[in-house]
Amino acid sequence: MLRGVVGSFFLSVRPMHQPVDFVVTWVDGNDEAWREEKRRCEARVSAVESLDKGSERYRNWDLFFYWFRAVEQYAPWVNKVYLVTCGHVPAWLERGNPKLVVVKHSDFIPPEYLPTFNSLAIELNLHRIKGLSEHFVYFNDDTILTNHVSPEDFFQDGKPLVCSSAAYVLNSPDNGVFNHQLFSAVGLMNAYDWQKVIEKAPSKWFYYRYGAKLRYSWNAYKHKYLTGVYYTHMPQAFRKSTFEKVWANHAEQLSATCSHQFRTPMDVSHQVFSLQEIADGSYVPMARHHYGRIWTDIGADKDLFAADIRRHRDKIVCVHDNHNITAEGFEEVRSTVAQAFEDILPDACSFENRK
Repeated sequence: MLRGVVGSFFLSVRPMHQPVDFVVTWVDGNDEAWREEKRRCEARVSAVESLDKGSERYRNWDLFFYWFRAVEQYAPWVNKVYLVTCGHVPAWLERGNPKLVVVKHSDFIPPEYLPTFNSLAIELNLHRIKGLSEHFVYFNDDTILTNHVSPEDFFQDGKPLVCSSAAYVLNSPDNGVFNHQLFSAVGLMNAYDWQKVIEKAPSKWFYYRYGAKLRYSWNAYKHKYLTGVYYTHMPQAFRKSTFEKVWANHAEQLSATCSHQFRTPMDVSHQVFSLQEIADGSYVPMARHHYGRIWTDIGADKDLFAADIRRHRDKIVCVHDNHNITAEGFEEVRSTVAQAFEDILPDACSFENRK
């Protein structure tokens, strides 16, 4: 029986006292040496593994320095910033900044998985980064702060904020490969009896801010199996110890993902770590749009997107590149978005060396 749901919805904000690091992954898609190695690897992979080689995944929007300006402007409290690359770094980067740590893939990813162009292989091994704090926030380079954030936006009382709003993982034409990877992550976590999981922390699972979507949560409780949770392409709060736990329990499946040089439908998404936090009940429930909404078609909505950046509508925005932005129209979209960031973040920061 579920008890204590009503009356436990309104959870107080618990401050974060431990250091919090940011981790951001970046690739220079214009680096000719990197492109040549990628071409050699593509020639060797199977037809299945080659499903995820779209050029839009590596287009250079030339916005990355705004990511650092935004961190300095809107999250000056961050402990360290770990920049993860295959080895190259932006020419403008100030490597002498005491908060910056540049990490190559070979510094933390086991050699048997290298070289890799599989973002999941990189993400599944982040806990191996030397010196990384227990509490860290993982960013893709296309997710940029546009308003002030605090440590409590990511962690409270040492626990990560996680959206546990139940959902169905659908095999849709637009997100087929990605949703397969989410489905694989959910499959690993269905080793748990979710009815028992929910009964241990019902106020988190049936969080009042999930509204009408709570009907999916009831289904998970009724059937004991999880069909998925709401996922958005935004920064995620993680704990190293949770990575270690999942690796200890599912090393074979995670290793299989890491062995693929390019993403495949069979891979396991890094969402598995957030699902582990939910299964353990060691998290704080987060609203579905805690940081802001995702613009799925910036190409068509570039002017609206730019306007939202300028008025700081959200705490974080995602510059979501996809096949809807044609090669011919890319520069117009890129320049419109870049100008919006220039308007709110015009000054070089301590992570830049512009001499």
